[in-house]
Amino acid sequence: MQTTKRKKRNLGFRKSIIVTKVLPLSVLAVMCWVATCSVGGVVSDRSEQATYAEQRIKESWAPVLNGMNPVLVLGERRTREIEKTLKNEKGKFYTERQEEVYVVDSTLLSHVADTQIIIDVEKRQLGLFLQPVYTAQINVTGEIEMPDIEGELYKLKLHLPLSSIEGLQIANVAVNNNSMSVATDAVGLVSDITFEEARHKTIEYAISLVVRGSERIAWDPIGKEGQLEISGNWPHPSFAGQGLPSSRKVTSELFSASWQSSILSTTLQMKSEMSVATLLSSSRMFGVGLQNGVDVYTKFYRVVEYGILLILVLFCTLFGFEVVMKERLHLMNYLLMGVSLVVFLLLVVSCSEHVGFTTAYGGAAFALCALNGFYASGFIEQRRNRFGLIVALGGSMAAIFGVVNSEDHALLSGSLLLFALLSVVMIATRKLKWDELAIAGVSDEAHNGLVTSVAMPGLALDASKTRLEESP
Repeated sequence: MQTTKRKKRNLGFRKSIIVTKVLPLSVLAVMCWVATCSVGGVVSDRSEQATYAEQRIKESWAPVLNGMNPVLVLGERRTREIEKTLKNEKGKFYTERQEEVYVVDSTLLSHVADTQIIIDVEKRQLGLFLQPVYTAQINVTGEIEMPDIEGELYKLKLHLPLSSIEGLQIANVAVNNNSMSVATDAVGLVSDITFEEARHKTIEYAISLVVRGSERIAWDPIGKEGQLEISGNWPHPSFAGQGLPSSRKVTSELFSASWQSSILSTTLQMKSEMSVATLLSSSRMFGVGLQNGVDVYTKFYRVVEYGILLILVLFCTLFGFEVVMKERLHLMNYLLMGVSLVVFLLLVVSCSEHVGFTTAYGGAAFALCALNGFYASGFIEQRRNRFGLIVALGGSMAAIFGVVNSEDHALLSGSLLLFALLSVVMIATRKLKWDELAIAGVSDEAHNGLVTSVAMPGLALDASKTRLEESP
């Protein structure tokens, strides 16, 4: 009889702990997670504003710059004999050979070209948002071999194709050590070369530019043999284009990269009738993009995604104090501390736009740990338990900080972090007998009796008498 009643009491207690703790804590965790998702909406809105501000800065500064090595455009007037069918006065047809003048425009690529680009990166601000822009010093030297002229030369121009001339500030062109005048057209820079220079078998050129740009700079070292070198003061270069650099070096402040190009790797000819615009549109670009490492809003998204992990760590730690350390906690304690995590995420997002992500995250984490430690002193009696709570929160935040700052290993770091936390929970509870679980050392019936006696003393007394009468 007593064994049957004890089993019923144990079954009732197990049901009671699920109803009174596990289910409410699950509901609170979901509520806090929904609140963190709303923070994600704030992050999305700020990210859109930042994108708009960056676009405004690019439009005000200069667009992306694409260019290629100079080409020589020459025009010839040639004559040829053609047969024309004519009609005489008597209405008879006859053929006559005549000379016709026609024009041939040719485009010649460089035989040897060396391009050096040095970019000076700076950040421009619009409101709270920053965007990297650059001023590039471009030096191009090389030579073009003149072909045999079959007719009368009527045009000789040196073209430097550029995708945009909006950011062009300085342009100097020299041909065979003679300074040339510079003009612009729809496809870049152009310099008229005197016909006397065409008498040389080789046209040597030296071009120096100072040009503004944003986001990315790319160049095609087109020619029989071309070399391209790009360097600058940016710690997060993204080597983009149709080929990776043959050599590169990236430090915490500077970068440099070089490419080699050959006419053999293309389908182009050293001399063709392609227009300059067609060459520019079909060119193979090698270049560098200015990335911000892990974008600050990408970090925000990652922190929000791991917000549920912080909530679980907090709730599991507090629940562990109840079942292991015999600390009695109310659901309101869980709720307020869960809300503090949501406020923590808001603090990180709002402060990062003013003082940077690292400072904002560190300050918000310290404030959260201090607040929760002080708050826990009111209902967690043992000092070591309060210290353990702060260590659990601080350690989780430090681990998440490392994950969100990782550029290439965020998924791996996050997976290892989840595995480590799961391992800690499983190892810590491997000997815990869940069937005999008792929160704070108080049985279910005693706890219910205590609550009833505080709320309605008369009813509690009657319930006690009834239990005494039922006991054998």
